[in-house]
Parts: sequence; structure tokens; C-alpha cells
Amino acid sequence: MDPPVSFLHSRKLQLAVICAVCTGLVVGALVCGRLGFGFGSLVGWELQFRNVLYEQGRKNPADPRLIYLGIDNESVSIEKVDLETLFADVPRDGTDFRALELISRGYPWPREVHALVLDKLFAAGASVVIMDLLFLKPSADDAAFRAALDRYRERVVLGSNFGSNTDTHGDVNWELTLPAEELIPQTSPIDPRVGFVNFFAGDLDETVRRAPFRMALASARKAGVTAGDEIYLSLSAVAVSRAGLAHLIPPLPASERLFRFTAPPGIGFPPRSLYQLFVPKYWAANFAGGEGLRGKIVLVGPFGNWAHDEHTTPFGKMPGPELHLNAINALLHQAYLTETPLWADCVLVFLAGLSAWLVSQFTPRPALLVLRAVAANGLLLLLAFEAFNHLNTCTAVIAPLLALNLSGGACFMYEYVHEQLERRRTRRTLERYVSKDVVRELLDNRASLLHALGGARKPITVLFSDLRGFTTLTESADAVALVDQLNEYFNKMVRLVFANSGTLDKFIGDGLMAHWGSIVTGGAETDACQAVRTAVSMRGALAELNADWKSRGIATLDFGIGINSGEAIVGNLGCDEKMEVSLVGDPVNLAARIEGATKEYHVDLLIGAETARLVRDRFLLRSVDFVRVKGKTKPVEVFTVIAERMNGAPAPEWLDDYEQGVSLCRERKYSEAGRLLGQVVALHPEDWLAAEYLRRAEQYAAVPPPADWDGVYVMTTK
Repeated sequence: MDPPVSFLHSRKLQLAVICAVCTGLVVGALVCGRLGFGFGSLVGWELQFRNVLYEQGRKNPADPRLIYLGIDNESVSIEKVDLETLFADVPRDGTDFRALELISRGYPWPREVHALVLDKLFAAGASVVIMDLLFLKPSADDAAFRAALDRYRERVVLGSNFGSNTDTHGDVNWELTLPAEELIPQTSPIDPRVGFVNFFAGDLDETVRRAPFRMALASARKAGVTAGDEIYLSLSAVAVSRAGLAHLIPPLPASERLFRFTAPPGIGFPPRSLYQLFVPKYWAANFAGGEGLRGKIVLVGPFGNWAHDEHTTPFGKMPGPELHLNAINALLHQAYLTETPLWADCVLVFLAGLSAWLVSQFTPRPALLVLRAVAANGLLLLLAFEAFNHLNTCTAVIAPLLALNLSGGACFMYEYVHEQLERRRTRRTLERYVSKDVVRELLDNRASLLHALGGARKPITVLFSDLRGFTTLTESADAVALVDQLNEYFNKMVRLVFANSGTLDKFIGDGLMAHWGSIVTGGAETDACQAVRTAVSMRGALAELNADWKSRGIATLDFGIGINSGEAIVGNLGCDEKMEVSLVGDPVNLAARIEGATKEYHVDLLIGAETARLVRDRFLLRSVDFVRVKGKTKPVEVFTVIAERMNGAPAPEWLDDYEQGVSLCRERKYSEAGRLLGQVVALHPEDWLAAEYLRRAEQYAAVPPPADWDGVYVMTTK
């Protein structure tokens, strides 16, 4: 019986401690960030996600009563020459022409223009007109504008501005700058037609999300409001009050509200060009002859880059007038948002950390833990959107997500490392007794046939290699030195087998057997290419070893390699006491015979016809012979490998002559074959294959073989 596990050392407690530490770190960062003691980036991430909520979440529908009359680029760029076109067929003695003539003098316009705008709008039946403009200094033509302001005093709104300056002591002094007294007398309390235009970006990222509807100078100075302080209304609050809806304005001290926007800039309240009020054809088409303005709250303000009146919002830069319209729209529909307090956000973070711990408790497998963590993330985001859309609440999201993922990630890493340490310990133990590939398949593939006693028929590629003359060498060499040399050789060759995804089956004296496609496979073609690539690499590795051995005074070695592909039976072979994975079938036996044939043809590598078919596009091959190995009745064509094509090795110049000569020899055209093969031998007299085929061509030219001869070479040895 296993000893009981102490709770202090149990998996549950260890994971609980991990989650508690991670959650505590996030709570600390959140509290410090909110209180301004650092970790501002966490608060910044929360605000960035809040922008996502604004962009993707529910919007406050635009109230059809709100109209944006923009002083845009077209309105400020009208010249006198344009009047000829705009009034081509219209009398030019009316107020419309007068207004455009004044506009064409350039911006800032004479203030009579604003008087004419008010007359035009109120004559059409507008309910309230908001002038989102600051008339801070007197002008020579204030009389007409003042008269209009007095004429419509119950329905017109003008802007004022909270400004600040820093005195010699470094203190910030705030004051409210009112319209010029020539337009509106400066009284106490302030004239009810005036509202301040300011929006204060109180968040860390300097983004406007709140609208102040009532404020005192004490509020601007961050001081408490006393009973004697005069309270000022914002432009949007005054507009709503002028429309007879003053009861909608939030009271102090909570008059600054986080509000729901309508749409990105230019979409919720698309501007209409102001100058079109005075162009008859546009007045009829775009304003329905004035009917389109009846009962509307019209805001007149700048629009376009020329005005430089833009504020940063969750949707990007938004013109000031459009921001005012969003605030008015929020007032009309009471579309406010509420932020959860700090303690509630800390509770959310704690719950997120607890969720990570619960998920880790009921998810023993790390891979499943990741999937459930992803689902938990999605659920948390969904809840945040639901709270924003339906509960009008902005909760902390990034901090809970951070706690969830930090805790979950730490639990995952703990589980993963723990599992990997266990697997590594098991792997190291098993690898002492069986091949690494078998261990990998046993541990990593629970559905593998290695977990069953039976076998399966699979397409495989087999490689046999054997050292030449090693038996003779053992009779005279020092045993210890020879074993060291053999181990050095095997270390090099086995690494190449593993590097090319091969399975080492066994060592056979001074030879080895490896196979591809038996346990893991990339497909028959890929398996064959990896086997041949291994053999080519072994050829180069042996050359390096021989050079090193020669420099150390150690005898060099030669080997032969045979490769064959086909369908064989793969399975657990052995007895009750010992089992091993191996291959059974004709392709395996043929691979061993092909390896033996390398001695007959004086080459270090031969591959069978099926292997050649699979690798021909990737490797440069050379025809060797049709051979009937011992124990077989059916001949097989064998090839040797020159190099891998992808390595850029060019085909030898003599190869075409050689291949054509071999082909002619098989077609019994011995004289033509002899001529081509003779050219190859003249260039490379040491090439045994070319010399052998030249000998055959000359022999058969002199004494032709029987008519039923199939050109197959019969091996009598293994």
C-alpha cells in the first residue's frame, strides 16, 4: 500500500497556493494602479478594453430631434465668384444672398451671419439652437447678433469656457470665460443662455468618456462645493433645459456621468453644411424647405481639420460639436454607465483566481486545462459585454482575465512540468532496454499497435548495413580498441538514423537494421526518402570517421548498405518473458540480400526497385543490374545512389552515356553499348560498374547469349 499523502504536500494545496499567489499579485497591482501608486499600465489596459466595449457593444440610438449644422471646409471657403453659380436663377436681394455675401468675406464671419442663421432656423420652427462657438471678444457688428440672441433668448444657447493658468507659486487657477458683454451681459448668477463647453478627460489615457453637466469653480479646483458656490451648466445641460427638460439633468455632486456614445464620428450625427441654409436649391432638397428643422435641437459648430476642435474618445478623434450631441443624446435618453467600485473589481479578480483553481482541480490533463481556460476566458468576456450592454455597467475585465490566465497558466506549467518529469523518468528507464522510437510510441501514442500483442501489415522501408572485412579484423586487432572503434562507429550511424526519424531495430554483430514507416510514418515516399538520406549521410559520416581514424593510426573501415521498400508485417515478436518490435516479410529479407549484393558490384549502397521508384525525384540514381538473389526466383532491379538532388549536386557528365550504354546492352545492341561505355571507362578507368558493363558488351558482341537469356545476374551467396 502506498503511504498516505500529506495534505500540505497534496496537489490540491499546491495548486491553491499557486492560484492564491497569482491572484494576490493581480489584486495588489489593481489597487496600486487605481490609487496612483504605480502599475498604471494595468489601468491603461482596462481603459483600452473599455474602448473595445464602446466600439463593439450596444450604442445609444441617435435621437431624431438632434441636428448637427457644421461650419465645414465648404462653408468657410465660399468666395464671391461662387455666388454667381449658387444664385444663377434666383433673385439676389434677399437675406439668403446677404448671408452668403457676408460668408464669402472669409472666416471668422461678421457676426451678422450668426444672427441670420438664428433667424433662418427659428423661422423654420427649430426648437433650440446651440451655438458651439466662443464669442469672447466684442466685434464692430455685435448689434445684429445681440438683437437675435435677445429675440430668441428662451431658445438659444451660447458657449463659455473654463480656462486655467499657473501663477508664480505653481498653483493652477481656474476661471470661467464668458461671451463678450456686448452680446450677453455678465450677470450673477450667470445668464441662463450660457453653458460651458469643456469636457475633462479624467482617465489615465486622456480619453473623454464622461460628460460634466453641472460644475462649480470649486469643482475645477478639486475642492468641495459649498452652499455659496455658483453652479454652472454645461452646453448640453443648458440645451436640454431650454427644451423644457431640465429635470433630466443629474444633480450635484454626481453630475459628471460616464455616458453611452451613439456611434463613431460622422455616423451618429452626420453634419450638414451650414452654408446650404442660404442656397435655395439645397434648402429645398436637404432641409425640405425648413420642415426638416421643425421641432429640432440644432447644434451649430465647426467641423473639419481647419477648426482643430477635436477630442480623444473611445472611437478616436471626435469633433467637439459631435461630442456635445452625444452628451445631449445621453441626457435625453438617460443613457449613463456605472463603474463598479474598486472592492467589487477585487472580488471579481478573486473569483477569477478561484475559477482557475477549480478548473485545475477537475482537469488532470494539461491539454484539457488549456481548452477549459480558453472557455473561461470567453465566458468572462461574454459577461463583461452583457454587463455593458444590458446592465449599463463597466466592470474590470483585464485584471480578472490576468488573474485567470496567470493562475491557470501557472497551474498548467506546474502540471506540465510535473508530467514531463514523470515521463522523462519513465522514458530514461525504458530506453535502457528498448529502442528510443519504441519508447516514444509507447509513451506518446496510446492507440499504437505496440500496446497490443498482435501486428499490422504496413508499407515500410528497411535499411541493412554491414562492415566489410570486420570479422577478419577481429582476429588480429586489440579487443578493447576494436570495441571502442565499433562503438564510435555505431554512435555516429545510429544518430543519423534517429535524425531522419528512423527506428533502430537491432544490432547484428557489426551490422545494424533500421526501418521507416513501421511505428511512425510520413507516407511511403517520405519514409523511403528518409531512409536513403540516412544512407547517404552514413556514407559521408564514415568518410569523416576514416579520416580521423587514419590520423590516429587506427585501421579504416568500409561498409555496404542495402535498402528496400514494400509491405511487411509489423508487430510485437517474442515470448512471454521478452517482446520486441520487429518486421516480418519478403521486403525485409530482400533488403538483407541487397545489402549482400554491394560486395558483388563494388558499391557501398544499393536500393531496390520499389525504393528507387519512391525516391527517384529526390535523389540522383544510377542503374546497377537485374539480380536474382539467393532464395528468390523473381529478379529485382537494383540501383545505387549518387547524391540528393535538393543539395544542388549536378549529375556527372558521364552518367547519361553510362545509362544509355546499360540500356543498349539490355536491348542486345552490344556494339553501340560498348562504344558509349568505352567512353565512360576512358574517363574513369577506376569505375568498376562501367568496366563490368563494357566487359559484358564486348563478351556478348563476340559470343551472343542464348535467345531466352533474360539478362539477370544470379547471386549464389548472401
